[in-house]
Amino acid sequence: MRWLRLALCSAVVLAAIGAAAGWAGTRPGSLAWGGGTRHGAGAEHWCDPRRLDGALADIRSMLALKPAQYPAWDGFAAAVSEAAPRICAVGRSTSGGGLVELERAELALENGLVALRAVRPAFLTLHETLGEEQRRVLDTLFARRRG
Repeated sequence: MRWLRLALCSAVVLAAIGAAAGWAGTRPGSLAWGGGTRHGAGAEHWCDPRRLDGALADIRSMLALKPAQYPAWDGFAAAVSEAAPRICAVGRSTSGGGLVELERAELALENGLVALRAVRPAFLTLHETLGEEQRRVLDTLFARRRG
């Protein structure tokens, strides 16, 4: 369950690329990338604010933050939480058809890029405050894996 919540959070953080590539699923040990499921198939999971909050809490715990790092973490968590509704607004296509899918893909890319641009500065600020081992943990969580 812990890995699922972590995966859900990372899906939001990397949603611009994930939405573009059509990847929403993840596998244990890889938070950032999935195994080729269409965007939207797992979106109901990471669009649930309770699951997102749980994933953020798990990541925070894994990082073992020090009090001086809390403000950077709070900024990152807020940016992720604010970006989630934009990504979740795309939803799943129910009517199908080429034009509908193209329009949906364009909206997913636009929303994803806006969300990514909102989260990236907070992620960089957090990353800069972390020690070497904490960075390794965070980088491992968000590493892209093929498989």
